[in-house]
Amino acid sequence: MTSLYRQAAEMIAAHQPSSALTGAGISAESGIPTFRSKGGLWERFDPTVYASIELFRQDPSKYWSIRGEFIRNYDAYTPNPGHRALADMEALGFLRHVITQNIDGLHRKAGSRSVTEIHGSLREILCTACGREFRAPHIPEGCPPLCPCGGVLKSSSAPRPWSSLPPPCRLWPAARALPS
Repeated sequence: MTSLYRQAAEMIAAHQPSSALTGAGISAESGIPTFRSKGGLWERFDPTVYASIELFRQDPSKYWSIRGEFIRNYDAYTPNPGHRALADMEALGFLRHVITQNIDGLHRKAGSRSVTEIHGSLREILCTACGREFRAPHIPEGCPPLCPCGGVLKSSSAPRPWSSLPPPCRLWPAARALPS
């Protein structure tokens, strides 16, 4: 195993600047269930119901029934050694940017500064009516939680009205971090 770590270190040192692309696997060790793996969220919850912007608009309580607990307990989830290793690599100058599909915010919690969360984040909560911003775990009670203006709150993660693709503004930092 040590030789694999050495090979990885040599490859990273030889190919600068470097970026990292991560997915659900890195956060599983932190106790965050994945979406698609065995026992994952989509095995228990139909994504066509729980991850659809159309159905969110009809009944946002379905989304909040599976995401509300995580958002309200956001501070209880902590980065694991994988998240911290990437943050350390960035601090040492070996990693320019982290691009992640994860919506848990653990790369930022670990100390990574240059992060693109292509599917948004459960940390950032917005009012769908007035645009007021909230930060997990500090959101009003209720399922769904409502803004003081009466609007329904929604995280910046999917479901989004513009399909499953991330908005272009989320991709520019990642694109700038890649070597030319």
